[in-house]
Amino acid sequence: MNLILKKSINFGSKRDLVKFEYEHEEGDADDEGVDDDDDDDDDEEEEAQTTRSTVKAKSLSQPSASSSKINQSKAIELKEKELKENHFANGLRSLFKKCRQLVGLFKHSNQLTEQLRDAQKTLHPNRTQTLVLIQDVVVRWNSTFAMISRLLKLYDCVEFVLESNLANKKHREKLLSAPELVNLKIIEELLFPFFNLTVKLSASYFESCSVIAPGLHHLLNKFFKENYDETFKDYLSCRIYESITFYLSKYKILDNQIILAASFLTPKYKRFTFIKDNDKRSEKLGIAQRFIVEKAQEMAKKEQQLNNQTVQKQRKPSNNSIRGIENESAENNSYEQNMLLLIKS
Repeated sequence: MNLILKKSINFGSKRDLVKFEYEHEEGDADDEGVDDDDDDDDDEEEEAQTTRSTVKAKSLSQPSASSSKINQSKAIELKEKELKENHFANGLRSLFKKCRQLVGLFKHSNQLTEQLRDAQKTLHPNRTQTLVLIQDVVVRWNSTFAMISRLLKLYDCVEFVLESNLANKKHREKLLSAPELVNLKIIEELLFPFFNLTVKLSASYFESCSVIAPGLHHLLNKFFKENYDETFKDYLSCRIYESITFYLSKYKILDNQIILAASFLTPKYKRFTFIKDNDKRSEKLGIAQRFIVEKAQEMAKKEQQLNNQTVQKQRKPSNNSIRGIENESAENNSYEQNMLLLIKS
């Protein structure tokens, strides 16, 4: 727009100059030559300005080489991170599959089960009882953790049985490698807090509602990290943290008034120290306190209504009492009549 305005202004100045020279033919020729030179200089300046503006626009529209390199490096890092996460996810699935196959092998063979018992007596003579492997079930709490924990505990016996001469060669191929055993121990370590919390929540001899909020906050604090490293443990911790936050936001468990009130009424948790953020702690404390006050007021109103009803029942005579009063009045009337008859006689 500025270039268009400049061109129109210069064009107007040339037209006025021609008109001025036409009206004054007797003007000096040297001055006219000077004016022509000035016009040529103006045209050159316009062309230089236009070229500078176009170059500037191109430089603004096109990113610099350094910024493009930075974007390319970021894209490469994201791609590598995605590939590594896919590698971890595939490795986790294959590890669970091998564990299930290994446990199922012993579960479907009485001979291998007996050999496993004999191996425990040989390798661990101090144990009071022999153990068996546990198969995980989808509908049972902590079954995956139980399978992994028992497999790690008996893995030396499992390896002893499958590496013996009686075992089939195909069975030996189902044994876990050293890196897989390391990852399996990491999984057991990360799943243990869930096992511990579900055992507390499943208690039948004491109330467990007050444990829900502190237990869930303990899980959040355990698995939260600002920066996760590119390791199998941090990958799994990040996925677990995302799952916890997803389900907590979906079902609003930590905003439940009954759960917060139960924790507030427990002396061990009444200050809500398990919540690190001060603002959130004061917010949850306020929710619990308001809920308890409202429930106390409701109970007081109900108790007052029951007291009023009992008082009204006491004041209102029953049918039996009415009949008794009628009988007494009838007896009194008959007595009075008899006395009058006696007096008259």
